[in-house]
Amino acid sequence: MASMGGIRDEERLDLAAVTSRYRRHVGPLLACTAVGAILFGGLTYFLPNRYTAVTEMTYAPQVPPDVSQNSSAVPAPLSDQQRDSRIDAAVQGIQSLPVAVRVVTALKLERDPQLADKAKKYLTGGNVREAVAAALLDSLKVKRVSETPLIDISFTHADPLQAAKISDAFGKAYEDQQSADNTALSQSSSNRMDASMVQMAQQARDADAAVARFKLEHRVEFDPKSPAIGQDIAMLASSLGMAQAQLGEARARASFVRQGGMNDQFATNSPLTPLRDQQAQVSRNLASLQSRYGSMHPKVIEAQKELDSINNQVRSETVRQSDQAYASVRFEEQKVKALSSALAEARNRQINQIAAATQLEGLQRQAETANTLYNNMLSNSTQEVAKRAVLPPDTTITMRASPPMRPSFPILPLNIAIGLILGFAAGIGIAFFRERWSIGIDNNGDIERLLGKTYLNSLPTLASAIDRPNTKDPVEALTAHPLSLYAEAYRSLATNLRMSDQNVKVIAVTSALPKEGKTTTAINMARTQAMAGERVLLMDCDLRRRSVTTLLAPDAKIGLNQVINGTAALEEAISVDSTGLHLLQLAPQSHIGPQPFGTQAFDELMGKLREEYDLIVIDTAPVLAVVDVRLLLPHIDALALLTRWRQTPVRATRAAIHQLETVGGRVDGIALSLVDANAQAHVGYGDASQYYTEMKEYYATA
Repeated sequence: MASMGGIRDEERLDLAAVTSRYRRHVGPLLACTAVGAILFGGLTYFLPNRYTAVTEMTYAPQVPPDVSQNSSAVPAPLSDQQRDSRIDAAVQGIQSLPVAVRVVTALKLERDPQLADKAKKYLTGGNVREAVAAALLDSLKVKRVSETPLIDISFTHADPLQAAKISDAFGKAYEDQQSADNTALSQSSSNRMDASMVQMAQQARDADAAVARFKLEHRVEFDPKSPAIGQDIAMLASSLGMAQAQLGEARARASFVRQGGMNDQFATNSPLTPLRDQQAQVSRNLASLQSRYGSMHPKVIEAQKELDSINNQVRSETVRQSDQAYASVRFEEQKVKALSSALAEARNRQINQIAAATQLEGLQRQAETANTLYNNMLSNSTQEVAKRAVLPPDTTITMRASPPMRPSFPILPLNIAIGLILGFAAGIGIAFFRERWSIGIDNNGDIERLLGKTYLNSLPTLASAIDRPNTKDPVEALTAHPLSLYAEAYRSLATNLRMSDQNVKVIAVTSALPKEGKTTTAINMARTQAMAGERVLLMDCDLRRRSVTTLLAPDAKIGLNQVINGTAALEEAISVDSTGLHLLQLAPQSHIGPQPFGTQAFDELMGKLREEYDLIVIDTAPVLAVVDVRLLLPHIDALALLTRWRQTPVRATRAAIHQLETVGGRVDGIALSLVDANAQAHVGYGDASQYYTEMKEYYATA
């Protein structure tokens, strides 16, 4: 089953099949390849010579010197990835425009006529030096040497000395560019450091001023962590406790006085105690005297006066002590209030002082930090500037360019190789288009793919099938070399046709166009069967050409037309050759008389011949030329359509098949004629011809 692109599925998957199809175009392919090699090889002698000089540079990262006296730190080595990235950056830097401008300036290359001519396409903004630098970069090639730290700078020029100078100049210019970059970087770093130092110095001064200003504003003159503040508060709290105790005692004494001095707690020490004892004694005496003498007795009156005097003293003392007790209470209350206020004020002052001291401590830390950073930057600034000032370039020239002795372009072997490749590619393209636009049939795959018919056999040419034939006559060669591939091909074709259906007795050989080998095929196929001992009749039915009769019975005067007309007997029109083959010939001018095919007489003749012969082979006219074949179709059991190998257009073969099938005919198969067996052995993938070399020993080749 055919698939897209006209290639069968099995061929699409089989590399050998595809190769075999394209091997038929090996001639044009080799021709294109040879022409390409010759053209490009010859071009070498007409192209101007160009020379390439190479300068080698080495990447060696420079470690900044340690100018500090006490430092023992060793810089960490670069990782492979870091080193590779820096080398790549160096490769790109060498090819940069600033480096090229340095080279142009150093060598005054604006005067170089070759570069000036190339610079014209870059001269758009009026800067001649940059245009020449851009043109210079066109001939520059910079690459890293494998995984090493080496960098090759290659420059190509028509003058070998100039090429070496420019190549070295690029290396030197890149070194200078690196030094300039390091200097600019150092200056920029120094400027940034100076600005930072000025800023940090100002910050340190501002921090110190903030500390001093805070101390003045808050009068913070002690350490908030000192125990003095706690001791003062403890003393005030103790005094307050004592004052509160004394206030309680004063209030108790006032209560005692208010109760008349009867409280046992203060009775011992109270001045009222003896008076009250005396008052009680006098009251008892008075009561005793009144009970004894009555109220009017002088002793009673005297005792009454004494008691009144004591009572007055008690009242007077009570008032005095009461005033004194309440005064003491008021004093103690004021004392407690004063101590409480002092204690609260001390505690508030302690909280404020602690908060202020804490804030001051933060300001002091900020000031210390600012001063430390400033001092560190001040000490490091000199070291950093010194490091950058003495840092050499990372990439240095290790091998200067030598003027090349041989040109790098053009190179004869390279040009020939390019010509071979391009010629081969062109040959492949031609082979592809020839394959896609081919009008001929090449092998059995083409027959099945393009025509949809059965492949019968390939019929080789005499020269390709037999190395040294005894005769050049393709008809006589069959009998001269009966065991050759040449004879076997016709024998195989006859066998395939006779086995295509049961009771095949009449075989016809035709073609779409003239000169496709149908006459030779008909004769040789009939002779192989006659030589096998069968009774075979070969009928010449090509009324115009009479090719079979001309070859086998050139002197014939009676033929098929006369037999059908009844003017001659059948036996008179038949001749027998040396192989025992019977030939029903045609008389001269057979095409001028009435058309013999399709008549009742011809039908009766064919019936008679079927009875007398084992096999009848008919040589007919080309299908597209005349209608003879279509008239013979009712009498044909098997029809072989020949197509000349690589010559007959596919469209012609298709037209012939269409004409035959339109009138109800059947084409039993397609045979390839005039095949070059040796060439077919290389491209006949899928049929027996591919194995011609292996099968040669079975045939007589000479």
